Amino acid sequence: MAEHQRSDRWTVVTIAHEDPEVIKRFVAWHKDAGAAEITIFFDNPDDPAIGLVAHMEGVNAVGCDTRFWSSLKLTPDSRFTKRQNAACRLGYDAAAAGWVLNIDADELLYIQGVSVGEFLASQPRNFRGVLVRPAERVLINGDEDQAAFRAPMPREVIEEVYGDLAGLVIRNDGLVGHNIGKSILRTGLGKFWLRQHYGQLPDGEQMVDATYGAEDGALLLHFFNRGYDDWRRKLDYRLANRGFRHRMRAVLQEACHTSGWSVVCSSQAAFRSAAHAGSQSPCAA
Repeated sequence: MAEHQRSDRWTVVTIAHEDPEVIKRFVAWHKDAGAAEITIFFDNPDDPAIGLVAHMEGVNAVGCDTRFWSSLKLTPDSRFTKRQNAACRLGYDAAAAGWVLNIDADELLYIQGVSVGEFLASQPRNFRGVLVRPAERVLINGDEDQAAFRAPMPREVIEEVYGDLAGLVIRNDGLVGHNIGKSILRTGLGKFWLRQHYGQLPDGEQMVDATYGAEDGALLLHFFNRGYDDWRRKLDYRLANRGFRHRMRAVLQEACHTSGWSVVCSSQAAFRSAAHAGSQSPCAA
């Protein structure tokens, strides 16, 4: 692999359709962490959050209207993941030399002990991309002021915490959202496909040269759970866009078409207890 110049400069790219407070948190967190530039593609071109951040130094707020999608040979009705990858690749290509972090607006990058720039500058010069694994927000007794996160768990802990529901989350390492993580890629890598979790070469190789997680003090803090009302509001969208693995998706789809939510409510109790599980302590925000 080719060697690259060391760099501590990094850009954040995302496509968003979130509440304004989520957007403001996303921008404030990453600006404070040292991001040189933040590009947000707003899936709703009339999103009220655009006016909240467009004037900020270093923030590029792009409203994705029909003309925008047409420039990428897409429409507003194209599959979301296809639009997401196309928009974020546009952001990647426009970024100045350094690194690009491609994440969702409900995710925050956390590096313990050093700045994000120092972390990136320390990577071997032949690395193309590094992946940071997630830790998922959980509510403790419904208290949104407590920042607790569950990191991926070993199988025996999953079975202890979730009991009969373990089969729904075993393939996700005990998480309800994604368990893969998100990548930080060097700029100027040439021809590759930008996927949601990593860059992929035409031959199928994933450009992940190192993976970091809780044991390394590096986490992608995923605010997947902001309370039941927010979760339920997003559920239909997540089901339609393959936001859950097959077994979990089947259970939730069935629950949506019945009068009871017994399985979902039972799982919430298990998910809450998962905040205290495992030997790894996820970092607090």
